[in-house]
Amino acid sequence: MPGKRRGRHFWIRLLLAIGFLLITGAEAQVHVAISDFTNRSNLPLLDAWEKNAPELLSTELSQYPDVVVLERRRLQDILQEQQLALGGFLQDSALVKQIGHLMGAEVILSGAIHKFGHRYRIDLKIVRVRTGEVWTEKAVSPDSRHLNRMIEMLAANVHYRLTGQGKYVSRIKIGRYHTGYWLMAAGALFAGAIYTDDVYKTNRRLYQNNTDLTKFQTYYDRANGAYKATVLLGTLTASAVVGALVAWVKNRTAGEIKAGSGNNPTTGASVQLYNKGVSLGVQVRW
Repeated sequence: MPGKRRGRHFWIRLLLAIGFLLITGAEAQVHVAISDFTNRSNLPLLDAWEKNAPELLSTELSQYPDVVVLERRRLQDILQEQQLALGGFLQDSALVKQIGHLMGAEVILSGAIHKFGHRYRIDLKIVRVRTGEVWTEKAVSPDSRHLNRMIEMLAANVHYRLTGQGKYVSRIKIGRYHTGYWLMAAGALFAGAIYTDDVYKTNRRLYQNNTDLTKFQTYYDRANGAYKATVLLGTLTASAVVGALVAWVKNRTAGEIKAGSGNNPTTGASVQLYNKGVSLGVQVRW
């Protein structure tokens, strides 16, 4: 009996320990600081990216409850106190640890913006403060219209790397054209053309068979108006069909924003330790 009681107590303690880990893991948060982005191209257009990208990334990452984005102003103040350039300190692992500890940051992010041919690329450097380990994430766009989508992809992939939650986004389709809208418009216009054609034929028949001169002009005007409406609606229907075909072809050849990584992920059961909690479960380890 005493042996059975001890065994029962062991399992109770084990379940309580697992429950504690799960509860504290749910509250675990990663503290992230975002440094500057640098325009490495010769395009003045990308100076706006250099300015806006850190704020956009901060906004995207802040949407995740298990990520705490620290104020960039705090990072700037610390660097001014240390007489360091924003972004330059990331080359020195000792300084990274020092600045990270002063901020309470576990991870520091910085970025570089490039243009190669017709493609635009953002390289995001991810530095873990405790170890000085550096990872990279990339987003490549076929043109300059998709900064927000590129940052959205980078934020999702950084979140996945840091927490193992969500999923890794390898590509985002862009330039999607709504073929269905064109087809619905074509259907509605075609239905209208059928109706006006029926009105035209009815009034044309009445006009041809009319023996009452007082109604002759009325039937003629109705038939003439319905004929013009039928021609117009038929032309618009054909245009909508062409629009649907063009949209379908463009969707078949639509561009993509693609992700790239400097490290290959491996998965396995792990326990992630953070400043304010423990996360138990299947995590991605880099």
